Amino acid sequence: MNKRLLAAVTVAAALVPATASAAGNPQVVRVDPTTGVVKALAGGAPWTTLGGLAFGPTGTLYVANQGPIGPNPRGAGIYSLTSPGFAITPFTTSGPTADPAAVVASGSTLYSLDDDRVLRIDPATGAQAVLTSGGLYDQYGVAPQFGAVSGSTLYTTASSSCASAEGGGGYVIGVDTTTGAQTLVKRFGCATLGGVAATPGGKLIVAVGGKPAKLVQLDPSTGAASTLSSGGSLKTPRGIALDAAGDVMVADSTTGVIAVSGQGGDQSPYTAPGVIGGATGIAIGADNGIYVTEAGVPPKLVASAVRRQQLRKSGIALTVKCNRTCTVAYTAAIKITGRPGFAKSAAFRSVTGRRHLRVGLPGQVRGRIASALRQGRTVTAKVTVQPRDPRTGSAGKATTLRVRVV
Repeated sequence: MNKRLLAAVTVAAALVPATASAAGNPQVVRVDPTTGVVKALAGGAPWTTLGGLAFGPTGTLYVANQGPIGPNPRGAGIYSLTSPGFAITPFTTSGPTADPAAVVASGSTLYSLDDDRVLRIDPATGAQAVLTSGGLYDQYGVAPQFGAVSGSTLYTTASSSCASAEGGGGYVIGVDTTTGAQTLVKRFGCATLGGVAATPGGKLIVAVGGKPAKLVQLDPSTGAASTLSSGGSLKTPRGIALDAAGDVMVADSTTGVIAVSGQGGDQSPYTAPGVIGGATGIAIGADNGIYVTEAGVPPKLVASAVRRQQLRKSGIALTVKCNRTCTVAYTAAIKITGRPGFAKSAAFRSVTGRRHLRVGLPGQVRGRIASALRQGRTVTAKVTVQPRDPRTGSAGKATTLRVRVV
């Protein structure tokens, strides 16, 4: 990687005003690879929550929009942008498309990562077919978020909270592009995974969230992994892409666009923090430009609960509704008059639309509550519910509910 070029890019990027891309809006921007200047290309309606993007075989840029909540979310689908006007053009916005998180291009085929399945799309006609559905995605309670093709395999990253019913964690799952068969390539434990890129040599680069966040080199044939780069400007890495030199371009939702040397892992920021808000997907164009999606609006949660509930084995009932897909975490503080209180924390799996949930109470906890109720003591539960963006990792505003257990 050219150190002198990166130094110039970093200085230029620091001079770009924060208003250059209207940071935080759901839009696609282009970052000049030489100057670091950010230019907004397209945004606004009908986009609501943008994910990954990819260039098709003819140079058309395809963008995934997850859309707002609902069984058939308005605006969800794959959209195309063509230079020079970059008008937002619906490409596949009806079934089987539901809520695509990303689009992957390989040869003359597009793949949409859509809920718990992968769709194959013909870019010439827009014809769709389900390549694979359920399987390991359902088994682990995850949905594919980013992907890259190497040979005849589409490698996808997926993750969910380790407190989910299915066990959760971060996974790389391979999908045979001919048969749709799914294979577990590697589990990363309790980690939130971002993008994945395939090197010419058949290895994978995977973005792994956490403290510290890192880029990991992965051999998909053996599962062997090693750290390429860690910490530094890597805060919440999402989409990644390889440039012509083999270096890794990272869309980090906290710090913006980062260049990471494919050899030594050295980091150099292309944009100053705040210039790009919630960077999610990233792609390198034929013009060497760096194209980035900004995810859009933060997750917002509406939560409610019946104020007086009987003690049940299934726990405390809640109803939650997110403005788009989000992961819901909670902390339940149980208070018993005249006795020490205690707390319980956990995270549910992803929520789309309106969903009824329950805060599970272990048998020992239910026993303590039942004993207190028999003694005439008052038992209350203060449940704090917080949404989290499953792609960027950013938390939304928390809601506190108070329930009396009888």
